[in-house]
Amino acid sequence: MNRFVWGLLLFGCLCAPATAQPEGASGLWEHYFVEQERTVYLDLSTHSVIVWSITDDGSCTRYPGATEWNDDKMRRVGQDWRVQVGESDLQVTFPDTTVAYQRSSADPQTLCQREDI
Repeated sequence: MNRFVWGLLLFGCLCAPATAQPEGASGLWEHYFVEQERTVYLDLSTHSVIVWSITDDGSCTRYPGATEWNDDKMRRVGQDWRVQVGESDLQVTFPDTTVAYQRSSADPQTLCQREDI
């Protein structure tokens, strides 16, 4: 009986879902990096993140990935990202810097398909 109880406890610990992402974090966010002349979009959802990078000359890269949330930390491949939702921005702390993203209404996929960039 003791093994059964310990087995259930271990199963519950290993299979318990991660805590939810911070309230208000879902959606599309953008930041323009002046020095690199590119806009980076973060499309955040509960189980995935898509990172879009669109340069001023029109080069476009899309990095989709699964993610797991633990309170204000988003786990991807490599280091965790710390995410804090402010009144008008989303602060993302990477291992070496913090970047403030603003809500976006742009559609990165459409921007990547434009012929005039």
